[in-house]
Amino acid sequence: MNDYLTLYQNHIDKIKPAGSNDQYIGSCLKHEDKNPSFTFNTESGLFHCFSCEFSGNAYQFAQSVGINPKPYRNGTFPLTESHPNQVSKNKRKVVKSGIREMFLNELDKKQAFSYYKQLLENFDELTKRLTWNIEAVQKTFTGFDPETKRFTFLHTDINGKALNVKWHKSKTGEQPFSIKGHGACRLYPLNLLKDYNHDLPLIFCEGEKDVITLLSRGFQAVTSTTGVENYPKDLTPLKRFKNITIVYDHDKAGAVGSVKLAKALKQQSPESEIIITSWENDAPEKWDISDHFQQDKYTETLFDEFDKILSGGKEFELPKPKPKGYNLMTLDNFSKADYKKPVPIVDEILTENGYGTIAGTDGVGKSFLALQFAISTALGVPFLDYKTTRPYKVLFIQFELENGELKYRFEQMEKWFNHKYPNSRGNIHNLFIATLEADTIIFSNQWERIEYTIKESGIDFDILIVDNLYTSTRVDVSKPEQLSGLLGEITRIAKENSLAVMLVNHHTKKTMEVKRLEKDMIRGGKNFTDWLTNCLQLGESSLSQDLRVFKITKQRSGNGYTNGIPQALKWDTDNLVFHRIGTIEREELHFIDPKTKPEFESIRKVEDYTD
Repeated sequence: MNDYLTLYQNHIDKIKPAGSNDQYIGSCLKHEDKNPSFTFNTESGLFHCFSCEFSGNAYQFAQSVGINPKPYRNGTFPLTESHPNQVSKNKRKVVKSGIREMFLNELDKKQAFSYYKQLLENFDELTKRLTWNIEAVQKTFTGFDPETKRFTFLHTDINGKALNVKWHKSKTGEQPFSIKGHGACRLYPLNLLKDYNHDLPLIFCEGEKDVITLLSRGFQAVTSTTGVENYPKDLTPLKRFKNITIVYDHDKAGAVGSVKLAKALKQQSPESEIIITSWENDAPEKWDISDHFQQDKYTETLFDEFDKILSGGKEFELPKPKPKGYNLMTLDNFSKADYKKPVPIVDEILTENGYGTIAGTDGVGKSFLALQFAISTALGVPFLDYKTTRPYKVLFIQFELENGELKYRFEQMEKWFNHKYPNSRGNIHNLFIATLEADTIIFSNQWERIEYTIKESGIDFDILIVDNLYTSTRVDVSKPEQLSGLLGEITRIAKENSLAVMLVNHHTKKTMEVKRLEKDMIRGGKNFTDWLTNCLQLGESSLSQDLRVFKITKQRSGNGYTNGIPQALKWDTDNLVFHRIGTIEREELHFIDPKTKPEFESIRKVEDYTD
């Protein structure tokens, strides 16, 4: 009798009985399976995933995980040290949930190093049928497992920390496999992407073996670690490349997969040139890059032929959406429609579903003010003495500060808020902070990731605060033709998720010497300010280091009591917050250079001309 239970236990997590004694359920290894949907029967050996439709018998399952399937016809597969890909669970360190830690443990890393050393010491013999060079192997930490007779590829995060070891398919065609629990879909070699020249073409190929071949030939290459049918959800590390050429294998899967990938790349990076290539029609089935460079031809001939393949590719363009007409209503129907006047989140500062900005020069305190706004709206307490109508759920995302610095600022502010508004302390759980992680690449398109975070969180956020606009995108926000597309994307995200948006933005450099705060100082110009519903500007006062000029320079709805009237803000060094201390009568006096203007000495103290 076949020991089907052992087979599935070694490769499926979160297994538990389901119904009859012979039926079990667990998490499918083909996709992220938070709610277990993989079922199998220990009597028949049959399995089926109700989520991804992965199904078959025990023989087929063994094939899919890269082990010898033959014993599952007539007997139990032996658990021995000669089959390291099927060791019992108690031989590996597994966390209680059944899901292994993100990074490899020391045992796995030592094993990966031994494979790497094995390949280096026997390089000529093991690669004699390949066109690899030793430099490419060293860069990628590629190895060779002498027991399974397979090459191994080390998958890492963007900083080079080990996440997985993947065994290449065997010479007899047995499928690749990874360390259990670590075989997620990711880009490879992720840690080398930051060192590539983004002005040169990047080749997206099919498999790690082809990557090593291309690196050895002097090309920039990347692949997806789980086959042609899949690609990582986060493709932002590729956004900076101006040209990405997809060179998949010569088969139906390669043709379909290349279009699927091109669409995803173009949606994320509309300004990048995405090229799909194809091999000559008379090329053998499943012909790939490694096959091409292993041909018995002169090196120059191989390069010339490959250049011809690359230059013969076609640029992929997204299909243009069909035009959509407007919804027409009679005046009578329009007057009866349930349209409501915008509701203020904070009086004069921002409305529900509105778009606001906090803009100013470098070092003026925009980030502090943005975090103060985030805490105020989450607690439902006044912001700079402007009334907040109720507590709101707030998502705060910043792309400049290290997490330690952001935490310090938050802790200092929170102490002040707790002291001033003790009855609102329980509302602090309304504030969610997206931390700056190692794989966050500033000046790249972060809005796809922001949208994914909002939708996957399951939280009905009311306000999205992003610090700042400039570093959240690769778009040049000073160019109207580029900014318009970005604002359209932000508008769509806001509308689909019923969000108000507050963006931190900068003043242009040419307006550093100012007489008063005006909208046309803001980076993005009229395109940006016309899009806004509320515009807040912050300026440094030349009268005192702890004084700021604050002005609402645009307010599409609200009472408008202080709209356009400069206010004086006092910087609280101990608590890292601003306090509104009154109205400024002569705004221009705050922007006089004390070194060049003699009348500066005759200016009265701030208390004399603020209410």
